[in-house]
Amino acid sequence: MMIQKKLQAWRPFFHLLSVSGIPWIWYLADVLFGLVISMLTVCLPQITGAIMQGEIFDKGLIADYAGITLFSMLLSFLSTLFGSWIGFHTDQVLRKTLWNHFLYFPMSVYQACRPSSLISHITQDTSGISYGISSCIGVVVPWLILVSLVTGRFAFRFSAGERQRLALARALVRDPQ
Repeated sequence: MMIQKKLQAWRPFFHLLSVSGIPWIWYLADVLFGLVISMLTVCLPQITGAIMQGEIFDKGLIADYAGITLFSMLLSFLSTLFGSWIGFHTDQVLRKTLWNHFLYFPMSVYQACRPSSLISHITQDTSGISYGISSCIGVVVPWLILVSLVTGRFAFRFSAGERQRLALARALVRDPQ
């Protein structure tokens, strides 16, 4: 019972993750991809607002909208492809590390476990770990908060300026002095 409890502790799990050589820098690059895509996504409603206000014949504005849309789509595709590749690479690294770790288990562990259970640890568990890492890294809530904060401040400043100009215009209309 004590051996089983030791095998299921968190400390060996995190130690295995730290020594396995997971490409953390690639996960960071994937987060940066997401940040750039978020920044581009924030630009689109601003350009759309200008187009909806009647500036549809401004060729530069339409070109910016089309360019940002295409660039955002390309980056989204590359980010998805890169994220899939990172997950595949992480699976391979974890499986190799885990397999090397399994080779040094005492024979009593192999006799106590079913073969399907051992294979499951190498195949299913490593896939679950890489999926968990990519899911945690790709959490959009902090990015949504950041993007909402930036766009919210921009929208508040813009609307405050518009309200101030409209109030001044109403004051001039009411009081013609």
